[in-house]
Amino acid sequence: MLSEPFPPVLLGVVGRHAGAAGAGPRASPGDPDRRAAAGAGGRAKGATMRRLVSSLYRLARLANDLTTLASGNPKRIARRLKNKLVGRKLISKVWKWPF
Repeated sequence: MLSEPFPPVLLGVVGRHAGAAGAGPRASPGDPDRRAAAGAGGRAKGATMRRLVSSLYRLARLANDLTTLASGNPKRIARRLKNKLVGRKLISKVWKWPF
């Protein structure tokens, strides 16, 4: 006999995606089921996807740098260099702000 009329798991309101099919209670980081689901490397699927996406963005930035240099247009090269330097300076200032 259940202590509640409808356990939250049956209602689909527990878990990361409430209401999603198969949504159940969240596993603790040390849960063996969660570690087994992460795969042989011990890395969750989300972390692997983040690394892939990050690598693709990095590759796109490099490709943009190369096409700018290959164009041979000194104004375009100077503008690209200036924008990269300004962006780095702004990001370094933003990360110093307390949140």
